[in-house]
Amino acid sequence: MNRGRMQGFAIGLCCAGSLLVGWSYLNSQTSNNEAEKFETFTQLQEENAQFQEKIRQLEQEVASYEKNTSETEESTPSETTKIEESENNPPSTITILPVVQGMSSQDVYSSLVELGILEDPSALEDFMESKGWATNIQIGRYEVHSEMSVEDLALLLTGN
Repeated sequence: MNRGRMQGFAIGLCCAGSLLVGWSYLNSQTSNNEAEKFETFTQLQEENAQFQEKIRQLEQEVASYEKNTSETEESTPSETTKIEESENNPPSTITILPVVQGMSSQDVYSSLVELGILEDPSALEDFMESKGWATNIQIGRYEVHSEMSVEDLALLLTGN
């Protein structure tokens, strides 16, 4: 073989070796990236499973809370007592008014009308709005009677 061919062959081998080393390096980088991506994907799946479990727990808590709230409403029917009529006073109705979370002021006014405590809910509504108390009604059980004034009802319901 002559010397030029031998040099060409050697250069070809060096180029081929260089290409193989470069390809191997790039391929290993891609493998590392894929490994990192797989690891990140696995972590995200685990976090997703944890969040899904937390959501299930919160949904169960909400369902339990709603069940307890509805049971409380069912177990606290309004207790009404008629006070005997005396010589000067007409009969008065004493009632327990339950005010639960989520009730609007309109719901409370309507309940008072249904229980026979108020005849005109707009009087209480107007009074509460004039004082700025319409959004200050407190949750609780209130003993109310039909002889209470609008102001007395407002003070009782707002705790003022």
